[in-house]
Amino acid sequence: MYIGATVSPYFEIDQSIARGIKDEAAAMGRSADVMFVDQARAMERYYRGADAFVLSSIREANPVSLLEAMACGLPCIASRIQGATDVIVDDGVSGRLVEPDDEEGLARALTDVLGDPAAARRLGQAARTTIEHRYDIRQTANRWLQAYEDCLR
Repeated sequence: MYIGATVSPYFEIDQSIARGIKDEAAAMGRSADVMFVDQARAMERYYRGADAFVLSSIREANPVSLLEAMACGLPCIASRIQGATDVIVDDGVSGRLVEPDDEEGLARALTDVLGDPAAARRLGQAARTTIEHRYDIRQTANRWLQAYEDCLR
């Protein structure tokens, strides 16, 4: 399943990706196995129904979708983006990181995760634990409060 924009006036959305996925699925006789969801309000339902989450972006400031997927206990694979994904995911422990634009590396990581359900569960559990320990709302609120108090001093 592909969840995300497939058409947009912004250059970040490569419209050929969706077409390519559809064309390849059709060529394999698997068109019915491919579903596109452009907008979703209840993302946690999709996360909870997924086997893995992939964030193949080459640029992210704060990858909220990665945090959401990890919070749902999904094994996650993400492009290694300095200062963004690499500070969230501990490669091989709470998810997998691949170099940006490394299609073969991404395919290998996805094959590994989908091919070893026990390892995928461990990655997902570690991802959930990471979110609980680092991004709990009380901790986050306290850090923001502390930052404001520091600025006001």
